[in-house]
Amino acid sequence: MHFGYCKALMLKGSISSKAGVEAFFNKKTKAKLVNGEIEYGLTAFHYIHQNPYEACLVERTEDWPFSSYTDFAGLYNESLCNIKSAIELFQLNTLALKTETHKKIEAHKLKYLL
Repeated sequence: MHFGYCKALMLKGSISSKAGVEAFFNKKTKAKLVNGEIEYGLTAFHYIHQNPYEACLVERTEDWPFSSYTDFAGLYNESLCNIKSAIELFQLNTLALKTETHKKIEAHKLKYLL
């Protein structure tokens, strides 16, 4: 779990202690080999950007201050992200990125991520 996400939950009052934050970081995660599958990577890309909205932490995807979505959508210009590489890899333009990120991810695609 990202520290920024935990920090936001602490500020919101959902996590009240250091032990609560540590519990997030100690959860088991799984790795998956994805041999250059653009659709998988693109689905994961949108899924990550949709998480704060789906968790009802924000009203709009672009409202989450810890997300790279604003960088990729051209709403913020000071990024640590390699936007050019990601857009080339996923074969997106800024308009397509905004449109696709706001679409609900189909259940059959989600099962490969979770």
